[in-house]
Amino acid sequence: MVLHDKTLDRMTDGKGLVKDYTSEVLSRFRVGGTEVIPTLEEVLLLLKDRLIVRIEISKRENCTPDWSRRYRMWCARRGCSSRCM
Repeated sequence: MVLHDKTLDRMTDGKGLVKDYTSEVLSRFRVGGTEVIPTLEEVLLLLKDRLIVRIEISKRENCTPDWSRRYRMWCARRGCSSRCM
């Protein structure tokens, strides 16, 4: 899921810390009342032909150990490795 804030309170109809929810539950919350919280794959697919994407993980403890390898493989499979950092 792609969110900037640590909590759901400011941008969504949810409450609490993002890390306390599964992606399944997060997908039920709405941003601005109408939009769903996008997954990383949805964002990358939307942007892949438009610009270079640089992903910064601010807290690695929130990621699986192999996130970097999986991200690079995902980009390679979709032909956008040159635009993903």
